[in-house]
Amino acid sequence: MRCLCFLCLAGILVFAAASAAGGQREFTHWIHGEIVEVFPEQNKLRVLYDGKMGIFSLARGGEIYRGGRLVSLVSTRPITESRFQEGLFFFNEHGEIILMIVDYSIAEVETEAGSVLVYYDIFGRVKDMEQIPPFERDPVICSE
Repeated sequence: MRCLCFLCLAGILVFAAASAAGGQREFTHWIHGEIVEVFPEQNKLRVLYDGKMGIFSLARGGEIYRGGRLVSLVSTRPITESRFQEGLFFFNEHGEIILMIVDYSIAEVETEAGSVLVYYDIFGRVKDMEQIPPFERDPVICSE
């Protein structure tokens, strides 16, 4: 269900972006990838997609959305050294990004074996899972 809602939102945003500019913002192609590095001063980002690495420029007037809200390029930076935000990148005829839809979703799930962090891709599918080590109280800090 989350995947369907996300795809509907993506379609609406793409249509709205193209319509708002009188059709001048039509995209020629799109890719799905992970944002590995952001260069805000150059208005560029490094993206891992289809097993390849590419550096792309954000077009003048390009828009970035997360959860339906406009966000900045700086907010798309990696979460950690090994956890990256995902994006859908829509390009114009010059190879510049005119629209980015970014997402980073995790959830903590309780199982019989303990807590697990579940990482989701931009389409709502499980991307990775990580066991959370049990919490141990520090006797010095938690002395009673």
